[in-house]
Amino acid sequence: MRILAESELEESEWAQVHFDKLNLIEGKRLTAMSHGRLYQRQVKNAFNKKVHLRKFNEGNLVLKKVSEA
Repeated sequence: MRILAESELEESEWAQVHFDKLNLIEGKRLTAMSHGRLYQRQVKNAFNKKVHLRKFNEGNLVLKKVSEA
């Protein structure tokens, strides 16, 4: 009520302005999520370009790393 009195707007006008601001925030949130997904896809694709498929057969010599846990 105090906000309505200070803004000197009708209640319906204030509600419409407030609703518009909330919609704008939601749109910005969706845009940020979309950019995040795009960035993650680009990082994944860049990493996958460097990965090479290797096939191992029985009897092949491989380096086994033993980690001390």
